[in-house]
Amino acid sequence: MKRRSFLIAMGLGMMAMRCMGQQNPRGLVIPSTAQVRDVFSPLMPEEVSIKGGFLGARIDANAVNRMLKVDEDDMLDAFERREAPHQDWQGEHVGKFLHAAMLTWNYGHSAELKAKVDRVVGRLLRTQEADGYLGTYKKAHRWTSWDVWVHKYDLLGLLTYYQFTRLANHDRPTPLGSEALTTCRKIGNLLIATFGIEPGKRDINKSGEHMGMAPDSVLEPIVLLYRSTNDRRYLDFAQYIVSNYDAASGPAILASLENKRSVRAVANAKAYEMTSNFNGLLELYRSTGEKRLLRLMEVAWNDIVKNRLYITGSASSGELFQDDYHLPNLANANICETCVTVTWEQMNLQLLRLTGDARYADELEKSIYNHLLAAQKPTGDDWAYYTPLEGRKPYDSATTCCHSSGPRGVALIPCIAYMTSADGGLVVNLYNDAVATTRLKSGSVTVKQTTRYPLGGDVTLTVSPERNGQRFPLRLRIPPYTTYRVLLNGMPTPSNSSGYAVLNRAWNRKDTVTLEMNLADRVVVGDHENEGKAALMHGPLVLALDSSENPGVGSLNRVGLGIKPMYLPSAGSRPDRIVFTLQGEVAGKGKTNLTLLPYAEAGADGKSRFKVWIPVSTPSIEAESLFAGCQWTASRRGNVMGDITDSDTGTFAVTFTGGKADEDWFAVNAGKPTTIDRVVFAHGQSFHDGGWFDTMGGKQKPQVQVQTEAGGAWKTVATLDAYPSTTATDAAGLKSGQQFHATFAPIAAFAVRVIGTPACGDNPAQNFASCAELQAFFESRRRQASCSFDRICAAVSQGAPSELSIRCQLAV
Repeated sequence: MKRRSFLIAMGLGMMAMRCMGQQNPRGLVIPSTAQVRDVFSPLMPEEVSIKGGFLGARIDANAVNRMLKVDEDDMLDAFERREAPHQDWQGEHVGKFLHAAMLTWNYGHSAELKAKVDRVVGRLLRTQEADGYLGTYKKAHRWTSWDVWVHKYDLLGLLTYYQFTRLANHDRPTPLGSEALTTCRKIGNLLIATFGIEPGKRDINKSGEHMGMAPDSVLEPIVLLYRSTNDRRYLDFAQYIVSNYDAASGPAILASLENKRSVRAVANAKAYEMTSNFNGLLELYRSTGEKRLLRLMEVAWNDIVKNRLYITGSASSGELFQDDYHLPNLANANICETCVTVTWEQMNLQLLRLTGDARYADELEKSIYNHLLAAQKPTGDDWAYYTPLEGRKPYDSATTCCHSSGPRGVALIPCIAYMTSADGGLVVNLYNDAVATTRLKSGSVTVKQTTRYPLGGDVTLTVSPERNGQRFPLRLRIPPYTTYRVLLNGMPTPSNSSGYAVLNRAWNRKDTVTLEMNLADRVVVGDHENEGKAALMHGPLVLALDSSENPGVGSLNRVGLGIKPMYLPSAGSRPDRIVFTLQGEVAGKGKTNLTLLPYAEAGADGKSRFKVWIPVSTPSIEAESLFAGCQWTASRRGNVMGDITDSDTGTFAVTFTGGKADEDWFAVNAGKPTTIDRVVFAHGQSFHDGGWFDTMGGKQKPQVQVQTEAGGAWKTVATLDAYPSTTATDAAGLKSGQQFHATFAPIAAFAVRVIGTPACGDNPAQNFASCAELQAFFESRRRQASCSFDRICAAVSQGAPSELSIRCQLAV
């Protein structure tokens, strides 16, 4: 019997082994500095070309509209003028830029971008002081707040510059690249001289924020510095950082995970700084082979995925890992900081490299296709700091940690899409039109990928080895949400379900492999805080209801999916965007066709509203404010003017102008007489210098007033009695979005307002108030309607015939 020309093999999840020859990433590390060999190794960006599709356009937009346009002076000012005021962490931006820009340059080889990076590196290196200091702090304030953190990003950025300039120069350092590495060594030497347990040295835990997690995260580049120099002192310093976790001043990262098995129990639960340490610990594991490090990082990963991960592949609320299953959706919860999305992406990339386990690639796909690209404005020029699952996309162009982190996440996509395996094979993790060319142990190979994924599930790969008969395994990731089959040159091929379908065979030029996946539309039933709701998915894409695509619906709060949501056959793409159509239900309209967009594209204009988790049952139309979507005004037009009639307590308006006022108010106007008997006021946000109403010193609690004639006098009908006893300087624990109700006798009102005395906080030269929502209802009508309905249903049960009883029977 002839031997088969291919083999379907299991994944390589157990193949991690000790090895003194690992070199990954190429051009940066010395092989002998690794004790653990990666199972999968990322291709260099220049070996991959991703064109069009869901990923290619975003990668190109990041390169052209972000990397080339980042303000060089803004990044370098804090280094060149240390005496000038600036963000405590402003120095991080240049290191993040260099990391993203060099990945981007290696991908596209833009001469313009390379010239920019060379200028930035040259200017940065000239600011290093004789002792090796390359921070942004005055000498008297060194090693406080975010100083070590800034040096971390100096190291990451400059080491990436050294890596890719060396690769481009035939694995020989360029003069500026050599200078960058020398600069990094000086930083490393200074850190070693400054921190430690020896007398006269500082405790690194006490030299930064978040119980030491911020300064301790210098661990990752310190290990990479060891790997690029083979200087044992840097590895010893990395091990000092980890052992010092357990000092009285430290975050006890490993001990907490070992004892509590929850990231919520680690230090103060700050997600970005914690995952930054996780990435350093995985890099340290690669260098030492200490299995405890990998085991506890898997504990952390499992806890995040099980208890703290959003359906869109990111985590954190208020920048913290919260309690189990506490995953709020609205903007006021400040969810899924983009920095967290990127470090989570990097953590999964590290674990995938080390283990070859497809579940990490699955999480990478989820995160990239959803939360990472949702935070990026499709044009690539702006980013959202936080990205809610309901509301609006808060894109802006400010210089923030997230605006510098996000481009790094996008620039890493080519390195995630294709990898090589320790057994000499090629691995395909992401599907998009692309070409990858690399050298395997058996020779070079080019693989061309053609697909409509994630719209359609068919992927065709044309394999072109250096020579006919070249043997190597080809691994194709099989997403967990699909059924599939593999065809080799058009013929069905046996497969497995280990996370990767693996074809190990002798390849000939123009061999084709077709992966046919069933990307059935799915309904994900919500639980915990999303109980009674559902989310819709297509392949890896989380979908969202977008107000701009459904102008006839009105408020998205009127939409329900019905017991059995039904996708309609028009799912596909328009010339301008990908769309999906669903039959749902709208209060007051019944069954209605709804248009949904991928979450990454919903709200792309920054103005339209969107929602991921949608109620299954159709909301009652009476449950919506009678003033929803109406015109609104405020006593003073402040510097934040979010909508206060959009049924979203995550958006708010303020009256801040820098000046003072005796009274401030927020008003909504229906333009016609509307009978109401209840008003709800939601607090916007408290700031250090105000944002609430002052109720002390003889001042009244905020009052509810109405106009009974168009443009008429304001009449007080109620007081917000439950509003706390605030003062001008103390918000008395007011929370963002906190609601206060007032009820009164029914009255026909054209307009409603809440009025009170604004607070000043710590700046008595000014004052202001804020409002998230101002809503009005007619509760008496709803109660009467409910009683009538109950009476009719009782009559139906007794067989009393009437037209209304027939309607009731249909409703029941």
